[in-house]
Amino acid sequence: MEPADATGAAIRFGTDGWRAVIAEDFTFENVRRVARAIARYLLGNEDYRKGVIVGYDCRFLSGRFARAAAEEIAGSGIPVCLAESFATTPAIAFAVRNRRTAGAVVITASHNLWQWNGVKFKASYGGSAAPEIMRKIEAELPHATGPMRTESGEGRLETADLVEPYLQEIERVVDFQRIAARDFFLVADPLFGAARQCLALLFARNGIRHREIHGEAN
Repeated sequence: MEPADATGAAIRFGTDGWRAVIAEDFTFENVRRVARAIARYLLGNEDYRKGVIVGYDCRFLSGRFARAAAEEIAGSGIPVCLAESFATTPAIAFAVRNRRTAGAVVITASHNLWQWNGVKFKASYGGSAAPEIMRKIEAELPHATGPMRTESGEGRLETADLVEPYLQEIERVVDFQRIAARDFFLVADPLFGAARQCLALLFARNGIRHREIHGEAN
C-alpha cells in the first residue's frame, strides 16, 4: 500500500525526490513526513553522525518548508546544517562534499512550474541519490507517521552560509581575470531563481562590467 497524505493522495518519488503542488499535496505535514523517512534512512544506512544539510530555493514558503524538514531531522538525533538563505542546488551539492556530510535535503521543484515545490535528497557523494537509495527512503514513508527520537537525543541544528564557499570554489577554477581583460559587458539572467546575485557578485568583485536582469524576488 502506498503512503498517503492527509487528503488521501499517494506520495510518490520521482527523480531523486518528491514533487507536488503547493497547498494541495505539498503541505507542511507531508514535508515533515518525507523528512522523517529520510531521517530513518540515514539512521539505518549511513553514518548519520556526519550530519545532513538542508537547503532551499526561492519558491513560495521554501524557507519555512526547509526549517520544518530540518527540525524533523534534528529531532531524530541527526546533526543538521540549515542554509541561512536560498541557495542553488549545485551549491548544496558542493556543500555535501565540502563538509563531508551524510547527504542533503533540498526544497526545490527544479524545472516544474511555480505552483510546485519538492523535496530532493542528495547522497553523501553530492549527486542525485541513486534509485536504490530513493526506494529505501520511500519504503520508510509508511513508518514515518510520528516524530522520531534516538537514544542520543535531539541533534544539533545550526545555520550557515552555503553560497559563499561555492562562489569561492568557482573563483578557484575559473580565470575571471582573463574574462575581465577582454572588457566584455555581460548580462546575467538568473530567471528569478536561486542563482540570483551569484554571477553579479562574482562579476562585481572581479572587475567585470555586467548587469543582472530578472534577479528580484518574483
